[in-house]
Amino acid sequence: MKRGCVFLAVALFILAVSGVPAEAGSRPKIGLVLGGGGARGAAHIGVLKVLEENRIPVDLVVGTSMGSIIGGLYASGMSPEEIEKQINSIDWIEMFKDRPSEDSLSFRNKKDQQRLTSIEMGIKDGGVALPFGVMAGQKLGFALKRITLPVAEITDFDKLSFPFRAVSTNLRTGERVVLKSGSLAEAMRASMSIPGVWPPVERDGLILVDGFLVCNVPVEVAKELGADIIIAVSVDAPLSEEKKFGSLIDVIGQMTAIFAQQNVEKSRSLLNDNDVFINPDPGISPSDFIGMPLAMKKGAEAAQAVVAQLKRYSVSESEYKLFLAQHRRQGSYQEIIQEIRIAGLSRVSEPQVRGRIQSQAGKPLDVNQLQEDITRIYAMGDFESVDFKLLDENGKNVLVFVPKEKPWGPNYLRFGLNLAGNTSARNEFGTLLDFRMRQLNKLGAEWKNVLEMGATRGIYSEWYQPLDTRDYFFVAPFLKLQRNLADVYEGDQRIATYEKKYMGGGLGLGVNFKSYAQARIDYIAGTINAHPDTGGSGLPDYDNTKEGALQFTLDFDQLDNHKFPKKGFKLLTKYYESADSLGGDFSYKKAEIYLGKATTPVPRHTILTMLNIGTTFENNAPYYDKYTLGGFMNLSGYSERQLVGQHKGLGQVLYYYKFGKDPLGSGGNVYLGAGAEYGNTWERWHDVHFNDMLLSGLLFIGVDSPLGPLYLGYAQGEGDSEGRIYLYLGKTF
Repeated sequence: MKRGCVFLAVALFILAVSGVPAEAGSRPKIGLVLGGGGARGAAHIGVLKVLEENRIPVDLVVGTSMGSIIGGLYASGMSPEEIEKQINSIDWIEMFKDRPSEDSLSFRNKKDQQRLTSIEMGIKDGGVALPFGVMAGQKLGFALKRITLPVAEITDFDKLSFPFRAVSTNLRTGERVVLKSGSLAEAMRASMSIPGVWPPVERDGLILVDGFLVCNVPVEVAKELGADIIIAVSVDAPLSEEKKFGSLIDVIGQMTAIFAQQNVEKSRSLLNDNDVFINPDPGISPSDFIGMPLAMKKGAEAAQAVVAQLKRYSVSESEYKLFLAQHRRQGSYQEIIQEIRIAGLSRVSEPQVRGRIQSQAGKPLDVNQLQEDITRIYAMGDFESVDFKLLDENGKNVLVFVPKEKPWGPNYLRFGLNLAGNTSARNEFGTLLDFRMRQLNKLGAEWKNVLEMGATRGIYSEWYQPLDTRDYFFVAPFLKLQRNLADVYEGDQRIATYEKKYMGGGLGLGVNFKSYAQARIDYIAGTINAHPDTGGSGLPDYDNTKEGALQFTLDFDQLDNHKFPKKGFKLLTKYYESADSLGGDFSYKKAEIYLGKATTPVPRHTILTMLNIGTTFENNAPYYDKYTLGGFMNLSGYSERQLVGQHKGLGQVLYYYKFGKDPLGSGGNVYLGAGAEYGNTWERWHDVHFNDMLLSGLLFIGVDSPLGPLYLGYAQGEGDSEGRIYLYLGKTF
């Protein structure tokens, strides 16, 4: 009897360590460990497919960084095929472009984005405060929340389809943090919060960043959870040779690889002969998200290479069917939302946020509408991120919007740059410093102050006061002090410079039509002094000339991007009337219209057409307020403001091709383009004729840089006009 018991015990032990299930319930507990590696982590999906094809049941999953995303989705009940579909559906390039798209911005913020760089600093407590990361992770956070929505109410990761853990790093102490509860999407997001790229995730008093720093292949965590057998998958990038260090990105990648390699070797030493270690070479870099399908294929191939080891833990078809039935996600979140709340506000008033929410209580959750609501709130510019939660309070479904106000706000400093240089005119370099104080009252008043330096110098100050919580109507008093120097030409020869000094202000009233249009009327009053600065003895002088005028502006703007637009339409109309009854020394009228349309009939190939017409009606505008043409993309074959007149007309057709990425590593696209421009200025109406129009041709290379659109171009005007080579940085459309 004793000998039989001993034999049975030995047999059960052998079965346990070998992983061969004699019967249901006797097999070892299998822990799947998925390591980090950025885009290379897509190889995990290929491994999952092989596991399921060979009927390998998984009892728990632990993941770091991208491994936490794949592992978390698997633990939520998704099949490998569903995970592959979701991962492929994410626009990973957009995940790294965290600023709101222009079509989602308020009209005011849209105009600011066109002339300012995306670099924003806070002015706080007498010093400069910076964001925690290059990106806020807003788009990534929502994408993860959307995918995990069916399990949003599960806050204990042991109650998912099978237990799951995400590994992160405590930034304060450098210690490993194992996340086992809370929001699944937030845990995955914390596990892959790359320091300096995405801001840390604050949770339970901890500051969490990417887990690769301390535990990239967390074998020990799976063992702590009681796994008998470990299937570990490592996709960390190999160390690069010194000769490959061509950019800052390469150096950061090497540092990451060094950190990962050191702790992966430590984790691998914990494996024994019964465990399985899979080390695919995904064939792509950690940042090559476009190449993720290749990584999935390579992951499957690597798992097939060790399939003999994996099959030791296969179960019967009937047992695996039962396993899948117990672990697959069923259905989707279709609960009726009974209440909508907003949490976490201190500076921004709740009515401002609520006015941008169109989701309604009493209806099932509409995820697309939810995304639009979150985008509108985030586009206000006051929040580092905007999250949401779904709560079940005694059977009552509550949708909670959680905007996180920028820790470096609410006073912000941004800057803009403008460089206009060519081979036949004086080069100009200008900078803007834009300081604004936001959320000065419950309706979201803003005080903006702009300092401009360069050929144009000045100060502009405006108080922008919304009159309702949705910022439809507004009032905007402003002050302006400016000095401008402009070249004067006779033919192609620069003969003088002309100086204009202005001091004045005004009051604007207007209405915003969501994000696509604004109508505004301004009363303007000021004093102008204008005269030749050098040369130009025949040019007029204006001393203490009074301005008193009304200006009407309608700006309809649906271009998707003002650096290199791909689609959309723009209409800008202005009417300006100066009169003695308004306090002006001159009585004259001006009107201008700008029409532009961008189309991309074939991917990468864009055509932009533009028409710009201006007139002073009675040919009587003072010299300092005439229309001008010349300069880059403004009749490029001629120098800046070379053509001056009471009337102007300009037509333009541009073609540009998206050639590739900036080789210097800025992340922006590179474009090759060509254009034809046709236009002129005239002093009198009866002089306006198509026979007087001047033709200009343009070739350029453009880069969508972080500082703005940067161009290197060559332009040639007709007749005796000399060719011009341009280096231009700044707004063009």
